[in-house]
Amino acid sequence: MDMTIRQRTKSQNSLTCLIQALEGRIITVELRNECEIVGKIESVDGYMNIQMKNVEYTDQDGNHSCLDNLHVRARHIRYVHIPDDVNILGSIRNQLRTIQRSFGGRDRDRGRGRGRGGERGRGGERGRGGGGRTQRHGSSYGGGRGRS
Repeated sequence: MDMTIRQRTKSQNSLTCLIQALEGRIITVELRNECEIVGKIESVDGYMNIQMKNVEYTDQDGNHSCLDNLHVRARHIRYVHIPDDVNILGSIRNQLRTIQRSFGGRDRDRGRGRGRGGERGRGGERGRGGGGRTQRHGSSYGGGRGRS
């Protein structure tokens, strides 16, 4: 599954992962313009754009067309019919595991995305919140001076 980090995040935080779990199944998609598509899902990206094959397209007037391939943009989708035999929660869990596995260690060591890194911020041990006040002689902080 080739997804960018943004697509992966969208998939994990929406029901797009449910549609991705239906890849390889025959489903019905209703479009916003009153058309209906029945076909096999080939792939779904993180934005819920769907690539289908062996499609039967029915327009608003009831005219049928058979197509080998069809790309459906997410913004045109009104409703996706989930087959009755699909375990929705199980499919979502499995798809989330698949997404997690496919991105295994690619962005794991990137940190939290804030600051410049380092031990204590920009100035290290000194300056800009760098811990210039330290405890001396095992005593507690007492205004910057150690107690003897």
